[in-house]
Amino acid sequence: MATVRDFSNPLTGESLSLQGPLSEPVRLEPLPPLTIAFTDAAGTAESGFWQIWDGEPRHTVSGRVLGAFGTVTVAAESGRGRSSVSLDGDRFELSLLVQGPAEWRFRVQETGGPGRQAEVVYRFITDNTAPDIEIHGPAERTTTKDYIVLEGRASDARSGLADVRVHSDRYAGQSFQAFIGAGGAFTAELPLQRGMNLLTATAVDRAGNSASAQVQVMREVSAAPRLLILNPPRDTTTRAEQLTVSGVVYSSQASDQLRVSLGDRQQSPDPGPQDGAHVFSFAAVPLQPGTNQIAVAVASPAGNDRQVVSVFRDDSPEREIAPPTLEITSPSATDYSNQERVIVAGNATSTVGVAQVTVNNEVVAVGGRDSTRLSFRHSIELSAEGLEIVVVAEDIDGRSSRRTINLQRDTDAPVIVLERPLAPAPEINTVVESPYRLRGR
Repeated sequence: MATVRDFSNPLTGESLSLQGPLSEPVRLEPLPPLTIAFTDAAGTAESGFWQIWDGEPRHTVSGRVLGAFGTVTVAAESGRGRSSVSLDGDRFELSLLVQGPAEWRFRVQETGGPGRQAEVVYRFITDNTAPDIEIHGPAERTTTKDYIVLEGRASDARSGLADVRVHSDRYAGQSFQAFIGAGGAFTAELPLQRGMNLLTATAVDRAGNSASAQVQVMREVSAAPRLLILNPPRDTTTRAEQLTVSGVVYSSQASDQLRVSLGDRQQSPDPGPQDGAHVFSFAAVPLQPGTNQIAVAVASPAGNDRQVVSVFRDDSPEREIAPPTLEITSPSATDYSNQERVIVAGNATSTVGVAQVTVNNEVVAVGGRDSTRLSFRHSIELSAEGLEIVVVAEDIDGRSSRRTINLQRDTDAPVIVLERPLAPAPEINTVVESPYRLRGR
């Protein structure tokens, strides 16, 4: 358009008249829209922005004002209060008092220039919706392996996915961490016990909501036997001259198809508590002094297996274990004290562990198997008649040591008697000797 002589500003209503020659034709562009963008929020300006309320009373909302000219004021209002800030740039940050789900109205006002304003709704909402989770593959599976890798996907459209863990009913109280990849895809490796295993994958969102998916995995026993010695455990040390060797053979074959041998002794195992489990036991297996290699083997039409455990028989003379050693570091003097209360302190040591220390039958320190050195400190009242202090240290096997301290209360000052009397200060005594010998008792 070309310059006009008379112009009315549509925003301010101000009239403007021009004098002089007209300008060259110019092009008028509309101002960019005045908008507000939030840093940590979902939604749009038309539908409203929202954020999950996490229970904290204070929330900081930050963002940018776009398309503004001049100084801008950003204000937020709700039924609980109001907060505002003036901006020189385009970034803002407001601290809001949020005590539950609430709706705030954010208003952006240009305080100079065009003087425009914009308003959007910002809501704090609670997330009561559980995440979505699925485990890929069939819900019932069968395998002969001793482990399984689960794959699945979890997601949460509101507060976001926080964690995925997997549990097995065969490992009560234990959870297995899942690895979460892009898009909520997860994998987890779990051990399997023989028989039925119920596996549960649980997804938790950032608001604490959870959802689970389950699969059942049957771990079958193969025909080829697998032998496991349960007693004695590996690398056992004992002073016994003989022991019982027992264990289990896993195989889908019948018990009478299995032959378990230990040296020249053989037996058919008995059916165990589970399908495919067969138990065996060899009593009174002799042990030689030193290291014994105990080898148990199983033979069957479907294959063989063998396991060896090491047992050390200790036939050395048993060492006599000394009772605990007591070291008293306080009181330093064991005869007299001028204090109303005294500190009884010290250390007790034992090769098997100090169980406790008592002072006059009062427990003042508690240890255990790992407490080979136990320090103690106890305050006790000292009467005018004196006191007998009995300190006892006891180890975990009941051996004990004691120390007795007979402490007397002495509050009298010492008496000094001079052989040649002198006048007390501030009197001045005249003597003829140098150096002067001061004698007394």
